[in-house]
Amino acid sequence: MNGGRHEHEYSALHFAALAGKPLVCRVLLEAGARTDVVNSVRRTAAQMAAFVGHSNCVAVINNFVPKEDVYYYTRRQPLEKEAKLAPQLARHIHDLVMGVSWCNLQSDRASFENGKTRTDSGQTMCGELFRRLW
Repeated sequence: MNGGRHEHEYSALHFAALAGKPLVCRVLLEAGARTDVVNSVRRTAAQMAAFVGHSNCVAVINNFVPKEDVYYYTRRQPLEKEAKLAPQLARHIHDLVMGVSWCNLQSDRASFENGKTRTDSGQTMCGELFRRLW
């Protein structure tokens, strides 16, 4: 999944991103696809998707947080007296993080500067931050 025998070292995530398939990108990421794998020209899947204009795939890849990154905080680390996060909250925190599109800065900033507000279900956290800051 994270590399293979393709002559230009494209991963499955590269192909999904280049094809403009955000749902496939999400499934691959949930199955363990790595976002840092580069092809023969040293570009990640997100970089290749951006190059061909698939911002929806870029957002999926760049906003993805593996469950393990949240569950890490449910375990006591060396030099800590207790874990930072109660284990029963980890799933809910992960669902929350994955349910928010944290930053599609280009579209949010452009919308804000043009006086437009996004009221559809695709409103992002950054759009709200821009409204509060400016």
